[in-house]
Amino acid sequence: AAFETDRNVLILTQTETAKNGINLDFFLPELNNQMDLTCLYIIEPKHFFFAESGKKNTEEQMAHAGKQLRDLEKLMRAGEISRQQHKQYILPIMENNKQSLSVLNKLYSFSTDYIKNIAADIQQEVGRIERAWVKVPKVEIHLSSNIEKTLIKFISMPVYTNNKQLISNLNKQLFEKILELQK
Repeated sequence: AAFETDRNVLILTQTETAKNGINLDFFLPELNNQMDLTCLYIIEPKHFFFAESGKKNTEEQMAHAGKQLRDLEKLMRAGEISRQQHKQYILPIMENNKQSLSVLNKLYSFSTDYIKNIAADIQQEVGRIERAWVKVPKVEIHLSSNIEKTLIKFISMPVYTNNKQLISNLNKQLFEKILELQK
């Protein structure tokens, strides 16, 4: 109903919701087409990748710990953390230790895996605008300086340069604008 008025509609949401998509579909008269978001403010990246369980039953807690242990193993195999660091965080993950998980997240925030995950989140969020595969009207995208710095690192990584042709047009434009602003 809000989209049927001539008023701007502001939606506040989290990264997980934005990247999974909300199909708002309102009619855009100037394009004679349906659309959802026309302006995106991406203020904060995901703050943690290793999190407390919060689950009540033991089975769910163990499943959560198992996923996090696999993620920890993945970091060690990729050379993001040492064998010693891997061993150091196994018990805190199993015990759901908030303080140790916070330290692990800080360590993780300096990894290339973190950079790639943030870039993937941003690409999914931005991609929501152009998911209909039609010409996108004028869109505004605003990023926090932290996210911009992370994307600058991502743009210099082989995973970006080797796969640039697979990135959507709007995401390419975003990356090009970030590079342009660096000059």
